[in-house]
Amino acid sequence: MNKRAATFQRVRRWFVVLSGMCAIAVAAALTSTAWGDPVAVIAPTHEPVFLGSDEIRSIAFAPDKPVLYVHSAVPMVNIWPNLVALWPELLGGVLAIATVLMVIVVLRMRSRPRTAGKPYCRRCNYDLSPQVRVRSVDGRDSFEWDNAARCPECGTPLAGAKPITGCRFRRRAAPVVVGWLCLALAYCGLHVMRLPRGGSAQY
Repeated sequence: MNKRAATFQRVRRWFVVLSGMCAIAVAAALTSTAWGDPVAVIAPTHEPVFLGSDEIRSIAFAPDKPVLYVHSAVPMVNIWPNLVALWPELLGGVLAIATVLMVIVVLRMRSRPRTAGKPYCRRCNYDLSPQVRVRSVDGRDSFEWDNAARCPECGTPLAGAKPITGCRFRRRAAPVVVGWLCLALAYCGLHVMRLPRGGSAQY
């Protein structure tokens, strides 16, 4: 055997040995990963909390310092918490405006009295008994008038603005007063329940 053939045999033996060692190392690594002890997990040192955001767009670490940059979608203006925090003032203002309007409406009704069952002009509250006739149909009264009839007080044509039936002052003012009482009781009930500016009731 010449020198060249001997060198080739030595290289071949070393290649077979190295290949076997690599195969053994790969098999050992796969076996230890699949069936051996689990890989140790390092506990986090910080747990960031993102308040007021439901969507994280991207996260990146600073290359030169221990800083984490987070790109999240945060609403710029949220009106509802501000409204809830100011509910005593806002509802108090609404109640004050409703009180003023209720007093104006009731005083207006008081200054424009009506007799139950009589026809009145829808615009100026004038008594239209001379211009309107009352007809009973199936026990119910209805009004009739000429097509050219107008209100003597304001000149409104009755064909375009039908007369309204008069009723007592208490019956006319009852819906307005009841609506105002419901609003006032709701406002007082929120104070009785000690509703804080955060919006959760405390009994």
